[in-house]
Amino acid sequence: MATTTCRSPASTSRGVLRTDVEGRLRFRTILPVAYPVPTDGPVGQMLVASGRHPWRPAHVHFRIQAPGYKTLITHVFRAGDPYLDSDVVFGVRASLVADYVPHASGAGPHGREIAGRYHTLHFDFVLARSDAAPASSDPAGGSAGATTGGAPSAPRPVRA
Repeated sequence: MATTTCRSPASTSRGVLRTDVEGRLRFRTILPVAYPVPTDGPVGQMLVASGRHPWRPAHVHFRIQAPGYKTLITHVFRAGDPYLDSDVVFGVRASLVADYVPHASGAGPHGREIAGRYHTLHFDFVLARSDAAPASSDPAGGSAGATTGGAPSAPRPVRA
């Protein structure tokens, strides 16, 4: 089983969650929205000087751990966010953008009734084995790399 830690930009919404035996995970959180980075001090001066805005596109952070695999720290951005092409910290990759699918009230994915609109996100994370060669720079996990013997290492999917 993998463990996922979720954090909000304000570090107030954290959770340690465990996947089921198939690597699946379900959790409930607020729908992410875009937010600005602090603009006081040298960062703000640099943004003004370069004519850039301070906004990060809407996203959810993940830290995923499993015995025998490299820890993955990443985020999943909300498709359609107006700041996807101009993220102030240049953190958006196409492989990290996904649809947060809207639903009307009714039975949720867990089978319980949800009053009001809600969204779901399906995203497969792939972890690299800890004995694998250095992983690609793709924060989504990239390829699983190769073991020290040169044979491909099997990726481990974690579904959220």
